[in-house]
Amino acid sequence: MQPNNDAPWYNRGKALRNLRRFKKPIFSYDKALAIKPDLHDDWNNRGLAQDNLGRFEEAIKP
Repeated sequence: MQPNNDAPWYNRGKALRNLRRFKKPIFSYDKALAIKPDLHDDWNNRGLAQDNLGRFEEAIKP
């Protein structure tokens, strides 16, 4: 993966979430956000993955 491209991490997180592997996408979204911290889709999907795990407080905090 290219070091300044968040798309592969975002797509990996989205695919894992679609497979209902809710812990693993959070890592991918964190990697994407480390590259581009201002992308709302990454934050939203990270929050949804946290929500799916019942981590409601973590879902609303950066």
